Amino acid sequence: MNNNTKLMHEEKILQEAMSNGISSRKELANLLAQVAHESDNFSTMEENLNYSAKRLAQLWPKRYADGNHNPNEKALNIAKNPEKIANDVYSNRMGNGNSNSGDGYRYRGRGYIQLTGRSNYEMATKELQIDLINKPELAATSEVAAKIAILYWEKRVPDSHKENVRQATKYINGGLNGLADRQNKYDEYYQKLTPEYLDKIQKGQQHSSNAQYDDFSALVSNLINDKDGSFTKQLLADNKDIVDAFNAKVQEKIKQEEQQTIAQEAQREVVEKSFGGRSFS
Repeated sequence: MNNNTKLMHEEKILQEAMSNGISSRKELANLLAQVAHESDNFSTMEENLNYSAKRLAQLWPKRYADGNHNPNEKALNIAKNPEKIANDVYSNRMGNGNSNSGDGYRYRGRGYIQLTGRSNYEMATKELQIDLINKPELAATSEVAAKIAILYWEKRVPDSHKENVRQATKYINGGLNGLADRQNKYDEYYQKLTPEYLDKIQKGQQHSSNAQYDDFSALVSNLINDKDGSFTKQLLADNKDIVDAFNAKVQEKIKQEEQQTIAQEAQREVVEKSFGGRSFS
């Protein structure tokens, strides 16, 4: 990820946080540090479930390993198939239905905090008034991901611990995994988030031209991973007016080119007749 893209993600989160009344330099630095760590420096906006059978056995040994710690038959059957893996791993959990419901893959981890599970998507839908149940892919866009991250931060981390990296990590991670990296990131962000810098962010003066970059990246990612065509169909349906207008322009362009070709052929015939059938091709 280039620096401009990383900066865009940081600023999107800061703008959302500040618009929700978060102004403490320490809290903002802690928030960014935690989110940056959880999202692998903002590079993971959608959960990667493309696991090999061996990796499945390592991650979920009770489910996918045999008595010798080798991949079992189920692991071999679903390996390298993200949809099947998600539907199995997340079945009957976090508000999801069984493996045949498709909920596991539909509500897989997305966004800066990897929002996962139907119940969490329902919660975010209710709190943010954004339909993430029918359009879960929105959670992978920078704008919505920032809103979800702030919602999660406000609900998950007590006010008394929002400026403390160690304590906040316990509420976000459930332990202290990656504490050193989170602390290093906090130190870097605290130095960066000067009052002057935050003032510019609040006024929207920093890299506003890059604001839609990640939304486009997420769109491309969803199209690439659209195995069953459902995302593409929904995208076309949601943008029917734009699609129809585009198709109309295409048809008009085709007609113009056809007319131009006919005119060129007619002109060529006239020229050939005028010069005794000689061609200039």
